[in-house]
Amino acid sequence: MFFRSNVLDAKPGEDRSGGDPVDYTDATFVPWRVIERDARGDPGHRADHCLIFSSSDVVRRVWGYPSAWRQLTGAQLEALSWMA
Repeated sequence: MFFRSNVLDAKPGEDRSGGDPVDYTDATFVPWRVIERDARGDPGHRADHCLIFSSSDVVRRVWGYPSAWRQLTGAQLEALSWMA
């Protein structure tokens, strides 16, 4: 699967944080919201940016993901969220 990479495919200095969140519902009907955030100020950050997956009960952070993550299907986002 192309999104198992631990390396961001952004250009150096490119700021991809912000933008509209992406909402999807997983296979068990739990609604999720995904945002991309600038992690450069986070202690122990593994990359400059990360994705935050949040539901009413869980928050997951994913460090390696494709630059076109907003075009992934709900099933692909769900699989990506488990790469946390």
